[in-house]
Amino acid sequence: MRERRKFTREFKREAVRLSRQPGRGIGEVAKSLDVGECLRRRWQDEFAADVGSAFAGTGKQTGLEAENRKLRAEVDRLRMEREILKKSDGLLREGAAMKYSFFEDHRATWSITFECEVLAVSRSEYDAWRRIR
Repeated sequence: MRERRKFTREFKREAVRLSRQPGRGIGEVAKSLDVGECLRRRWQDEFAADVGSAFAGTGKQTGLEAENRKLRAEVDRLRMEREILKKSDGLLREGAAMKYSFFEDHRATWSITFECEVLAVSRSEYDAWRRIR
């Protein structure tokens, strides 16, 4: 089985630049670079969609890219926490059974573990409630 190749951002950008030259098509460039034509087209589509963040990948990131990725993940987590707290309005004052039924109602949206963290309930308490329910 052939090992999956990885291409650098610079390689992908150069492939897109080459195929934009007059008289050079995507197929010709793909063949000269020994990559599939579909892959080459995908690179061009990604580059056209957002030139600045095209080919971000998870490989060798600059410090700024790594920090940006980490901050985006933190923002996503905070948004989910806010959504849980908003939807569970008043449940913190209610009994455990109300919290746990909220977890059950929203388990398709968020993980039980995450809901337990946000609402400060231990996962083992939830599991015990679920067993006796």
